Amino acid sequence: MMTTSEIPTPGRYRMMTLALTLAIFGLGCEHGDLVEPEPPGPDGPTFTQIQTSIFNTSCALSGCHTGTFPPQGLNLSEGVAYSNLVNVAAQEKQGFVRIKPGDPDNSYLFMKITGAAGIAGGRMPLGRTPLSSDQVEMIRAWIENGAPNN
Repeated sequence: MMTTSEIPTPGRYRMMTLALTLAIFGLGCEHGDLVEPEPPGPDGPTFTQIQTSIFNTSCALSGCHTGTFPPQGLNLSEGVAYSNLVNVAAQEKQGFVRIKPGDPDNSYLFMKITGAAGIAGGRMPLGRTPLSSDQVEMIRAWIENGAPNN
């Protein structure tokens, strides 16, 4: 038998409902789709910010751009992504480099994430929600700033 102090009050019911709702919505999230990029510093976004808030959550995932044999040979995992991107020829489209420092519009990775005309295959991330405008702008600003490894 419950004592009077064990009977949940309306306020406790609301708190339990809120906690349950948050838990249910939290279980439905995939790979950080709700991760917002860190605000850029005074010198623009850093590669570390892009790696952490974009590549790690949207690209370097199981079945995507990670592991021994990633699509197009592009592994975007932490520690190898930069050397696989900057001034590296795009395998999917001859005549382009993956990241051309200072020139986002002619950087094949930027073209792929924006779905630019002339790309081979589909917009990245393939089969997932496109990157947010803030994420795309962060990558654009980093490339325009010379794509430094910082």
